[in-house]
Amino acid sequence: MIKILLLIITFISLTASVLGQELNRSLSKIDKNVFLLHFRVNSALIERDFRDNDATLTRLNTLLTESPYIVKTDTITMYATSSPDGVLAYNEQLAFKRCVAIKAYLIQRYSVLESIVFATVPQVSQWSELIRNIERDSTITHKKIVLELLENPDNLSNTTIGRRLKGIDNGVVWQNIATHHLSIFRSGKFVVNLSSDRNTVASTVNNNINIETPPIPRVKVVENKLDHKVIKKELSDTINTQAAVNASPILELQSENKSQQHQYLALKTNLLFDLLSLVNLELEVPIGNRFSVAGEVIFPWWTLDNGSADSKRHRIQLLNINLEGRYWFGNRTKKQTMTGWFAGAYVGGGSYDFEYNAKGYQGDSFVTGGISGGYTHTINKKGNLRMEYALGLGYMQTNYKHYKAHFSPMDEWHPMYDKEGDYSYLGPTRVKISFVWMLNKR
Repeated sequence: MIKILLLIITFISLTASVLGQELNRSLSKIDKNVFLLHFRVNSALIERDFRDNDATLTRLNTLLTESPYIVKTDTITMYATSSPDGVLAYNEQLAFKRCVAIKAYLIQRYSVLESIVFATVPQVSQWSELIRNIERDSTITHKKIVLELLENPDNLSNTTIGRRLKGIDNGVVWQNIATHHLSIFRSGKFVVNLSSDRNTVASTVNNNINIETPPIPRVKVVENKLDHKVIKKELSDTINTQAAVNASPILELQSENKSQQHQYLALKTNLLFDLLSLVNLELEVPIGNRFSVAGEVIFPWWTLDNGSADSKRHRIQLLNINLEGRYWFGNRTKKQTMTGWFAGAYVGGGSYDFEYNAKGYQGDSFVTGGISGGYTHTINKKGNLRMEYALGLGYMQTNYKHYKAHFSPMDEWHPMYDKEGDYSYLGPTRVKISFVWMLNKR
């Protein structure tokens, strides 16, 4: 009986040992074939010297230089993620570009991989993926509010959750999360699948994976960074997806953790008027891509007078308000907001008192109206500083009074009117050389 028990125990031990060895080999095989790369914020660029990328790429090189693995490599599946914060369409495009960057890196380094199947899975991460990290982080304040947002019982959009996270404790909580936790969203993982039957592997890939049959051509590498002009061309020439066609160069990506900037207001001043001491300010707001509305105020109110009877009195007093609607020409998808050629229509009015050497004209009211045209261009790289040139042709109608200023015994100046009437004018009514400052919002 004892011998039988000893035999059973020995058999169980040997079986467990064999199973354990097989399990360890399986786990080792899985870990050995999985590679994780990290990306910087605002980048789909593979950088060897960033975080532990060097160790990952060294391990990859060791694997792919072993002949058995080269022969058996059948499919490489690429998973790339981006942050859920910001504009969804942009984040989807960024995740896709990270997949493309990984594929381009692999092919240009290991030409033998050109004949295998690449499967790409670009994904926009979800805020809920941070829950476990936040629960373990003792430095996070207002943790209950943060976790309620991340669990998202109200089905809020990613953009709304990000905006609310940034508002907790005046941004202090968000700064902590952005510094210590958002890096998990900026990664690209790829798995080297080994199989002797390519069709078997390809058929087991998830239906959501886009199997790319035409391989990306070889790309040029400068040190550890990819040639992004080449990759941009490959995106449009070899990958038949709308995201690739509309993609911008990798280095021009906006930050994952920032919304896209929108130019919503232009502040202007007419330099010609400024030279004549005619203080002025204009505001212009875009309406869609092709239209804008502007409001202008001209308001100098100067009187030069030494307070004596022999004064050479001069006065410029003007209040003028104008409204203008504009139409912007050209391909607006390729031009910045409110740049290029435009045409418009304007109306305005006000009052004035102009005096020179104690003689002048007063007008209680005047009105103008007409059509305008002009051109605006940027003068700095960012595009928020600009120059505008415009000309207006129209009609002006005003009443007027002519006077001579009289110095009274009470040591005060009074106008003595000697003529009045109405005046109308048809022709150029405005000339502008304006400095423009565009304001942006996120």
